Amino acid sequence: MTHRGNWGIYGLGEKVLLTKPDNPSEFMSAFIRAGISDGNINYIDAYRGCGIVFSQSFIRHDQDQLGLAVAAAHISSKAGDVSAAGNGADDRREIALELSYRAQVNSIFSLQPDIQYVINPGFDPSLENALLVGVRVEPAFQ
Repeated sequence: MTHRGNWGIYGLGEKVLLTKPDNPSEFMSAFIRAGISDGNINYIDAYRGCGIVFSQSFIRHDQDQLGLAVAAAHISSKAGDVSAAGNGADDRREIALELSYRAQVNSIFSLQPDIQYVINPGFDPSLENALLVGVRVEPAFQ
């Protein structure tokens, strides 16, 4: 089947919720993201995510950040008809819970360990929930 055209809409909102008056580099912020797309063409037809970030000196670095987030993707009805998933409402969502910590090691280098727990990975109810552990290495070139 051939389709003409495609569409999608994505939005992101961020807001600083609290700031220390004596140290503006210490703050708490929140974000929300959402997107939808044409479910006749795209495998994922909806996404929603939100989280909170704490930025302050947790250990000894001024720019450390601790983040908590949750994200949910929804499989389209058309994709669900041809995949192993799609047998029930719960099978149509993949949900990720995330805990992340970004440590600014020095002026040109940061490390960000990340832990995610994924519920219904790949929209496949035959798979067990997954625990993922990773680290992001971020050099800054000046």
